[in-house]
Formats: sequence, structure tokens, C-alpha cells
Amino acid sequence: KVDISRYEEYADENGRLKLGLENKFKLLKDMGWEEADTVYLENKKLKNLLKKRNSSILAHGLEPVEKDTAKELFDAVNVYAKIVLPELNELMEEARFPKL
Repeated sequence: KVDISRYEEYADENGRLKLGLENKFKLLKDMGWEEADTVYLENKKLKNLLKKRNSSILAHGLEPVEKDTAKELFDAVNVYAKIVLPELNELMEEARFPKL
């Protein structure tokens, strides 16, 4: 059993945890998912890309995001998403809109 008492302060009135990205990965690590370090907690490159994205008009800020930065973030997230969801490419292909 995992002790999640340090996350209780993030619970809403229904007991559901409302965690930011960093704390979500800390919780996953506490629950035994060792890849949390590689995927996010110790991944300075991904954190830097997310910081740029969060400062952009695509998220919380007003700065434009450069095409290369967006592509780099997409590629990085794609790599890590496949750790959790190996069939990601097939699902993305199924979700693609048909060309007329």
C-alpha cells in the first residue's frame, strides 16, 4: 500500500486529488512507476520545452511558440507516450481525418 498522505492537501471536497504535472509524476513514482524520473522528474529538456509551451499563446502566456519548439515538444511527448501506450501510432492513424 502506498502512503499518499502528503498529497491530501490537494484533494477537493469529494476526495479527488487535483495535482499539477510535477506532483502527478511524484505520485506515480511513489506508487512504484520508476520511469517517472526518466519521463519527467529528471528530464530537463522536456521541462524546458513545457516551460516554453506554457509561456506561449497556446497555453498560459502571450509569447508565440516557434515551429521547431512545437515539433521538438511533440516528438518528445510522443516518445514518452509510447512507453505507456505502445499502440499510439495505430490509434493516431485511426483518429486521422480522411482526405477527400
